[in-house]
Amino acid sequence: MARRVIGFSSIVMAGRVSYSRIMEAKAAVRIRGRQLRGELTADARAALDSQILARCQSDIAWAKCRLAMVFLPIERLNEIDTWPLVLWLWEKRRRTRLYVPQIIGGRIQAVQITPRSTFSTSKWGIPEPADGAVLLEREELDLVIIPLLGFDSRGHRVGYGHGYFDKFLASHRLARRIGIGYEALYAPDGILEEKHDIALHAVITEQRIHHFAKTKRRE
Repeated sequence: MARRVIGFSSIVMAGRVSYSRIMEAKAAVRIRGRQLRGELTADARAALDSQILARCQSDIAWAKCRLAMVFLPIERLNEIDTWPLVLWLWEKRRRTRLYVPQIIGGRIQAVQITPRSTFSTSKWGIPEPADGAVLLEREELDLVIIPLLGFDSRGHRVGYGHGYFDKFLASHRLARRIGIGYEALYAPDGILEEKHDIALHAVITEQRIHHFAKTKRRE
């Protein structure tokens, strides 16, 4: 996990970057991120996931999170296992109303889950609740925890390329946006962003919390 994610400063020319160059750069980050996650043994992944989730429990201001959304892992893509965090929230943070993403018509909607929820796997491989209250338009999430395949020092992230989370976050700009991922996914030379990309406030890894000055806000 010590290898660096490839940087892309070398493809920025004359202050402008073409759309195809941005896509090429993001694709390289995406491929690298998948490779790094796939190379981890099950035991190594479990150990790193445990460290990340421990930081989530101790370092996120849960007392200020009335409404929070946490992604559930796609196992075949080796995503961080967030189920222990969900179980911890149900047990220790009962005042936090917990939601998970559900893809409907090409967009994410936030669906509430409880200890009584039952789940099925979507065509994307995402665990989704069989039923549950959908977040109302007038309600504002306090926190969204987001998966990633790469991130940089400005809080830009690379996901799977569908733009689902960017579309969702554009409608929930008051929420604190926290990505979770392995430290090896950090891209020191930066990630080329598109206009619609929504930067994160922080990324939690097994080693530290990265706070991003441009998007930093009061806890």
